Parts: sequence; C-alpha cells; structure tokens
Amino acid sequence: MILGAKIKNFQKHKNLKLSFTKGVNVIVGPTDCGKSSIVRSLVWCLRNTPGGIGFKAWGTDEVEVKIRLSEKVTLTRKKSSKENQYQLGDELFEAFGAKVPDPIQDFLCINKINIHQQHDNEYWFGESAGEVSRQLNEIIDLGVIDVTLKETHSLLKRRKSEFAVTEGRLLKAKEALDDLSFIEVVKEKWDVVLEAEGVMLTTRQDALQLAEGIGQLHRHRERGKRAGSVVQGGGIVVELGEGLVALNKTCLKLEEKLDDLHDLQETLKQEDVVKQMQKSCTLLGDVLIAYKESKEQCARLGDCIQSCETLKQTITEKQQILEELKEELKLNSKGVCPLCGSEVEHEH
Repeated sequence: MILGAKIKNFQKHKNLKLSFTKGVNVIVGPTDCGKSSIVRSLVWCLRNTPGGIGFKAWGTDEVEVKIRLSEKVTLTRKKSSKENQYQLGDELFEAFGAKVPDPIQDFLCINKINIHQQHDNEYWFGESAGEVSRQLNEIIDLGVIDVTLKETHSLLKRRKSEFAVTEGRLLKAKEALDDLSFIEVVKEKWDVVLEAEGVMLTTRQDALQLAEGIGQLHRHRERGKRAGSVVQGGGIVVELGEGLVALNKTCLKLEEKLDDLHDLQETLKQEDVVKQMQKSCTLLGDVLIAYKESKEQCARLGDCIQSCETLKQTITEKQQILEELKEELKLNSKGVCPLCGSEVEHEH
C-alpha cells in the first residue's frame, strides 16, 4: 500500500507532496493540471518507465520521486546528469536502462498488470481469451502446479529406475558375498602363516648371530695359535737374553782387567816389559773390539726382549677374550649347532 508520495521536478510538478488513505483514492482537477503526471511519476518510480529524461521539468537538472510504502520503508527514484539511482530504505542501487534492480523488484512484486493508466484499454475486455488466461495464470501462478506435477512425475520415474538398478546391484552383491564365504578359512590359515613367518625370522636372526659368534671364535683361535708360536719364539729369545746377561758380566770383568792393564802399563818403565805389554795390549784391543760387538748384540737383544714382553701381554688379553667368547657360545648354542642341529664339543 502506498501511504504518500513526494514529486520533485517531474513535468508540471516542481515540489508536490501527496498523502493517500486506505481504500480508493481519487485525484480530481481541471484539464492539464497534472493529474496524469502524478500517475506517470508513480509508474516511473515503481516500474522505471518511461525511459529518457523527457519528463524532467524545464530548466531543472534533477528529477526525484519518493514513495512512502509504510511507516518505516521509503522508495526513492532519482535521476540527473550525474546520478541514476534507486534507494530502498538506507540501501542505494544503481539503475541501468529500463530495468528495476532485482532486490527492489523482489520487494515490490509489481508488474505492468498492476497499473492501469489513462489511455490504456479496459482491463481484459480488449484482450483475447488466451491472453486473459495467460495474465490470470501470471497473477495467481497456476503454472507452478503444472511444473510441480511434471517435476514430481519425472523425479518419481527417475527414482523408480534408480531403485530397480540398486536392487539388481544388491542381489549381485549378495551372490558375490556367498561366493566369498571361504575367506574366513583362508584368513585363519593366513594368520597361521604369518605367525610361522615371524618365528622363522626370529630363528634366522638368532642363527646369524650364532654364526657370527662362531666365526669370531675361529678367528680368535687362529690368533691364539699364532700367539702360541710367538710365545715359543719368546722362550728362545729369553734363553738368548740369559746368555747375553752372562756375556755382559764377562765383558764387565774384561773391562776391569783392561783397566788394570792400563794402570800396569803406566807403571812399567823397562823397554822389554813395555814391548811385552804392547803385545798384550794388541791382544786386549782385539778382545775390546769383540766386547763392543757383544755389547751391541746385547742392546739389540734387549729391544727384542722388550717386544716379547709386550707380545706376551697382548697374548694374555686375547686369551681372556677367547675364553669369554667360548662362554658366550656355550650359553647361546646350548650345546647344539644352530645351522645343522648337531651337538657341539667345547674345548676346556
């Protein structure tokens, strides 16, 4: 319902305010006073027709029509050289061409059959039966029923077809499920296979560890044999060392005697005695050379003895590791070879 209107610069009306009451409102006045212009201004605001700016008052730049639709809602249509707008309440909309913005059209729900102007034909009396039926159908929207029935029938048909297809798939799925009843038995056997595979992997890992331990035992045994040979050689070296010690003592005694001979040479004055002592000194020089050579041999034998002592200590450590590996092999193998299953004899 339109409660009032304000028309500015629309044809004859520079600034016109109107108030409407409930029921029928009649606008009366002499010819060419602007009665039809009021209706045209309302149509322009509600339907955005006519187009252009021919209805603008002469000498003005802006035309505006404001319609009060309720106590709180006002629709304003404004057009100038710079603006072309609608305003519904506080919301602005740009107007393009002869179309009313969709939010306003949806709010008003007004089309051309809602407005009858001065020079229009009598409503429906000048229309054909088909056009009257079309307009009546547009008013009460009888076509919705036909569209709804058509869409419902189509949807029902589609759902029946889908139901038949789904039912066929369900039957095939049930048959396939019956054919797969052996899966439970296969699953139980598969679980047994997985368990056996786990045991086999564990046993294989244990066997690899034991094989590695046996390989280490053989390597240490070979080292022990080589170390035994070295120990025997060390015994020979020890005997040589003892002989060297005795030889060293003899050399010390010879040095003492040589010192005595030098002292004696100093005390002797006679020529014959000196000659005889010179011969003795020559002999003692040879002995001294032999002594120096023996002393060098003693030094080399001392180094060899020290190397033998270090080797003895290494052999002792390796023997201790060998004993530990033997004990570990006894615990891991439990007297049975993990590769062939035969009993293993351990050396004590």
